[in-house]
Amino acid sequence: MKSFNIKEIIGNKGKIVFDDLSIVDISLGIEDNINNLKEDLLQVELANGNLLDVGWNPSFDIEGYFNVCIIKDYDWMEPFYQKECNQWNDLNELIKEAINFNLGK
Repeated sequence: MKSFNIKEIIGNKGKIVFDDLSIVDISLGIEDNINNLKEDLLQVELANGNLLDVGWNPSFDIEGYFNVCIIKDYDWMEPFYQKECNQWNDLNELIKEAINFNLGK
């Protein structure tokens, strides 16, 4: 089984609050993991108090997508950053991009 190494991606830039993303086997395709792909997969409290949120929308739907957001001031209706993808490699890059965006890089 191959999983995301969230701690390696996040480094010292935040604290993992919730992580069901690490239990997903990324060596398998999306279709083989669909029973694990849900709206709430990962939440990280970033050093500046913003939240990194990752989910699959709609939950358990093969036609869905990963939603990567930065939430500022707990304003879930208007994310500070938001992008979507439907591939493992893209998800890894979007998480890194979101963290850098949060840091103003």
